[in-house]
Amino acid sequence: MGKSLCECHGNRFFHRSDDCCFCRKRPLEFHCSHEKHRIYPMMKKRTAFHYYDQRGFTLLEVIITLVIAAIFGSMLIQFTGTSMSRSADTVERVRNGSTLVRTVEEITKDYRNWIKSNPDDPLVNFKNTIDASYGGGNIAVRAEFSDVDSGMDADIEILWVTVSELDEDLKVRQSLVTLFTR
Repeated sequence: MGKSLCECHGNRFFHRSDDCCFCRKRPLEFHCSHEKHRIYPMMKKRTAFHYYDQRGFTLLEVIITLVIAAIFGSMLIQFTGTSMSRSADTVERVRNGSTLVRTVEEITKDYRNWIKSNPDDPLVNFKNTIDASYGGGNIAVRAEFSDVDSGMDADIEILWVTVSELDEDLKVRQSLVTLFTR
């Protein structure tokens, strides 16, 4: 192949020798310093008759990328799947825990009012009030007496009140305990 001249400033801008094995394996070399004649080897590909741009992704590269992203996505779902599905349980437990605290506060308020209005009434009557008034749904209230011998003439009565949250199988999930004395 012969030599051509650059139209811009009359310089030779490529050369190629057909009898050189090195030149046959390489694309045309451009020697013109003018910007419009520069060809960057990574961005151009040579076919038999012309050069064309190779600036985008091929379909094969896009498909391989999507397959790799799908594999990583499935691994991520396996890793976080159980924690995301069980996150609602935490919210429910906090809500039910606040219900337990509210129930204990109501029992304590009733105890203070009962002590003020009935100073000589035995603690058994307050236990009966608790058993009749509180509990229901998934909240269970259990009141028991604990007898403590103080070593003095009079024994101390302790009312042990347990407020519990129950699950569907009636197993205790969480509970609060408070003590009332007389």
